[in-house]
Amino acid sequence: MLDRRTFLSAGLAGAATSTLWQSPTATAQGASDTTRVNVKAFGAVGNGRHDDTPAFRSAIAAAQRQGHVLFVPKGVYKIRRGGLRITQFLAMEGIPGQSVLRLSGGGRFVEIDGADDVSFVGIDFDGRNRALSQEGLVYVQNSTNVRFLDCGFYGGRNRDGLHVYASQGVRVHRCLVRDVDSYGLFFLNSDDIQVIACTVQDCANNGIAVHRTERGRARALIAENFVARIQSQSGDGQNGNGINAYNADEVIITANSIRECRFSAVRCNSCSDPIVTNNQCLKCDEVAIFIEFAHSGAVVSNNVIDHAVQGISISNWDTGGRMSTVTGNVIRDIFKHANASNPNSGYAYGISVEADAVVDGNLVEMGTGSDEPNFGILLGWGPYLRDVMVTGNQVRSAGYGISVSTVEGAGSAKISGNLVTGSRYVGICGNRWEDELGIPLTDNGGASLYSHVWLSDNWVK
Repeated sequence: MLDRRTFLSAGLAGAATSTLWQSPTATAQGASDTTRVNVKAFGAVGNGRHDDTPAFRSAIAAAQRQGHVLFVPKGVYKIRRGGLRITQFLAMEGIPGQSVLRLSGGGRFVEIDGADDVSFVGIDFDGRNRALSQEGLVYVQNSTNVRFLDCGFYGGRNRDGLHVYASQGVRVHRCLVRDVDSYGLFFLNSDDIQVIACTVQDCANNGIAVHRTERGRARALIAENFVARIQSQSGDGQNGNGINAYNADEVIITANSIRECRFSAVRCNSCSDPIVTNNQCLKCDEVAIFIEFAHSGAVVSNNVIDHAVQGISISNWDTGGRMSTVTGNVIRDIFKHANASNPNSGYAYGISVEADAVVDGNLVEMGTGSDEPNFGILLGWGPYLRDVMVTGNQVRSAGYGISVSTVEGAGSAKISGNLVTGSRYVGICGNRWEDELGIPLTDNGGASLYSHVWLSDNWVK
């Protein structure tokens, strides 16, 4: 039976994985002896007990000097305190799942600093739960064109699996990240990032994170990954997310399967032009897909969300959050469940938007786990509502099917062509903050009671 690594190495279907980076020598096993250096020729043993650090340092220097690939045969190679530091070109290849570098004694492990064109293929980095003195099991800074294919990052105590700082052109494909005490894969102040077809699970804070200390372009593609069981050691949202972007513009998050996150499956904070499409988001304890704070130009489409306190939230017009489309999503089993990690998560709702938004062609079916009031689609909150269009949606089994803010100062909303069925209280209504819910929007003749709300051709039953 094929294991996961063998299956992935054989290739995955799909647009993203069809263009996955391939190793410079195709496979380590096929590389000619005249174009590679074997680490065992320099005294490495690979039995998990012998200190292989000196042999690796010598072999790395020889491979760099000759411009050859450094081949690491099957084995567990003990790397002691001080680790391996790479400052120039290196291509290291092993056998996926079988060629393991294991940290001994804690401290520093593998660092790539100021290097160009570094690649690791089929190498596992095992932190063995030793305390690290660097930011991740593998720490990359000020480097370009750094690539990891079929690698493993695990057993990271008090740090990240892979931590990338101020670097460009980093590719992480078909890698396994697990049992990490902080972030699985963390990219800080970096540009031109790809994370494709990886498995990231059992991380203590975030799964995959793309952050910037100041707002700027990240150009990140995060696609076809499996992310699961992400916890939060601290905070009420900056951690606990499957995929997290902060201050990072031009991020694409697509075709990922994300489940069992303490807060959100996908969380984009203060990002311009994020695209969140075709993801599967299961069992989140807060908002499944959260676009928040000073965001703009968000596309959230064709995602499947099952079991969350809130489905999709596009919020924070008060801090500049505006301009989004929410289309073609399937959202089900939304309710304020008892084990929600955030006690301040407010009402359960399927979709919530505030400013300059189009909500079209979504299917929302609320859950039945709570008798508390909930909303299928919530438009604005207080005066934070402007130019929202809600058309062609189906909302089922909500407390309030579609609710729009009627507070003084609220902007315009068009609610047209929606099918709302099975609402416990009111199908289409207004609200004034949380003080008044279920406010009628029309008089007995069907005329709108609020000039900022346009209702037409909706079917409520």
